[in-house]
This record gives sequence, C-alpha cells and structure tokens, in this order.
Amino acid sequence: MNNTNKILIGAAVLQAVLLAVTWSSGVGRAGASSEVEPLVDVELSQVSAFTVSDRPEGEEAAESVSLKRAGEGWVVDGADDFPADAEKVDEVIGKLLKASRRDPIATKAANHNALDVGERTYDKKVALTIDGEQKTLILGSAKGSSVHARFEGQDDVYLARGISSWAVGNKVDTYVDTQYLDVEDPVEVRVVNQNGPIDLAKDDSDTWRVAQLKPDAPVDPSRVRSFVTAARSVRLTAPVGKTVKPEYGLGDGAVTVSVRNAEKTVSWRIGAEDGDFRYVKADDDDYVVKVRKYALESLVGQSPDKFVEEVPTTPKAPGSQPMGIPGLPPGVQLPPGLQMPPPGGH
Repeated sequence: MNNTNKILIGAAVLQAVLLAVTWSSGVGRAGASSEVEPLVDVELSQVSAFTVSDRPEGEEAAESVSLKRAGEGWVVDGADDFPADAEKVDEVIGKLLKASRRDPIATKAANHNALDVGERTYDKKVALTIDGEQKTLILGSAKGSSVHARFEGQDDVYLARGISSWAVGNKVDTYVDTQYLDVEDPVEVRVVNQNGPIDLAKDDSDTWRVAQLKPDAPVDPSRVRSFVTAARSVRLTAPVGKTVKPEYGLGDGAVTVSVRNAEKTVSWRIGAEDGDFRYVKADDDDYVVKVRKYALESLVGQSPDKFVEEVPTTPKAPGSQPMGIPGLPPGVQLPPGLQMPPPGGH
C-alpha cells in the first residue's frame, strides 16, 4: 500500500469518527428510556380545534383541513360550519393522542431535516387547540406504524409509536360524509345543458327510453346507465359554504339536473369549473360543494345522439372487389342448372 492510499484511508476513518460523534451528540437510541409517555398528554374532550396540512410542493399551496367543535359535534372551519362526521374526527385525533414516545432520538436542530421534521422537510403539520392554547406537531416519515415527531419551536425529536403520518388525513373528505345527494330507484331524469334538454324515463318493461330519440333507435344501455348514475348520486370533495357567489356559475347558464323516483324529485345545478372541480348546488341543500369534474362530464357534455348504440361494421380488405361471377356484372346470378365452365376450360 503506497503512502497516498494510506493518507486517503486515514482521512476517511477520521471523517467517519467525526460524523459519528456529531450524530451521537444530537441523536439517541429510540427506546433508550424504559418509561413510555403519551406523545400528547391530553384528553380528547380537551381538544377544541384540529388542523392538518401537508408540505407545499413548489408553487402549490399546502392542502389543509381545519375543524372545530360545535356543541357535541365537529364542523368544517371556513365553510359556514359544514357538519363533519364526529366519529371520523374523533377516530383520527384519538389515534394521535394514543401514540406513545420515549426519550428523544434527536436533540439538535441539525438533525431535523434528516428525520423529516424540519421547517421545509416534513410530511404533515398538525395543530391542536387544547384548552385555548395551540400546540403544533411536525410529523415525518418512519417505518411501520410510527412517525418522527417534533413540537414546533422545540429541537427534541421523538419516535412516536402507534400512529402513521398517512393516518392523519389533510383533506376535508376524510372527515365528512361525502354523499351529497343520492336518489334511489329513479324513474325519470331530465338534464338541460348547452346541447339542450335530455329526458329519460323508464317504460313498463323497466327499460330507459330517451324522449329525444326515435322509439326504434338502438340505445346503448351502458351509456344510459352511466348517465343516470351520474345524475342520481353525487359525492362531494369539499364543502364551499352557504353563499352562492356569481363566480360559482350556478345561475343562468348552469347545467340543471332533475331526478324523480316514486317518492320525490331532487333538482340540482352544475356550475363553473375550478381546477379539477366544479361547483354544485342542490335546490334543497344549503351548501355549495365542489365535485370532481370527471364525475360530471357525462352530464355536462351529453347530447341525445350520444346514447345511440354504434353498430359495428366489418371493414373490407384494401383493394377487395364485390364477390360475383367472373365475366358478369356484380350481383347477376345464372339460371338454375346452368354453370360456368372452370377457368381455362372449353
């Protein structure tokens, strides 16, 4: 081994030793203490508000959800107190409060980014309002049902067990009943969009008929089924609020939908686009909501002719000619008993 190699090996060993000393000065072994403590030592009833946000990507803002207590339940903050599903909210907060920790696994800010709990490198931020005071947890990835966790403003990092970052949702549809409207067993559907009215009704044989088509038009059952399903059942992505603003496009020019079953008629409107969503408002519901565009496409762009089933045709081979008798025009048949001689015969 020459002197150059010896110097390089010595430098590498020294660097490894320095790195180990630096890391061990700020990072301990998970579970070094035998005492197990709650990650957040409070009762569920003490939590009055709950906000979860993810890390913003590039120019995109962080996606977040905020909930607050209202009486015995929870509501979505910022959406005119749209009711949340209390059982779903309590379940997520309960998991967070049941998570346990031991001694910190890191105590220096220099280690935050490596553990995904830094100012710009993290999975989720969770703000809990407890007895009027807000505590914010920064959660980072870890193996299995555990997360790296740090309280905002503190350097200590814990390995919290019994909770995972993905289990703490930052989207509002995690915490609400997403079924905005649902009409069972519809018998009539009317949609008016830019292409005009479309009227569907079930006949005595329980078959859907399109009023704007001829009675003998071949109707594609799968297209009808998709259209009726989109009209009778709507799932929201996020509540907006009770105020119907002009930019929602729910006035003149909106797509109108009416669905009737044996008991009632439900009417609703499809408004303007907002990114991947459209605004929707049911006549008998106080709230405007957002619904994914793809779920509404068949209603917005449909026209009666699109229900007609396409009859498949067999394409002819390139250069092929109509079948017939050689020497005679196509379609001409010989009298019975008379046959043409074979090719080349006399």
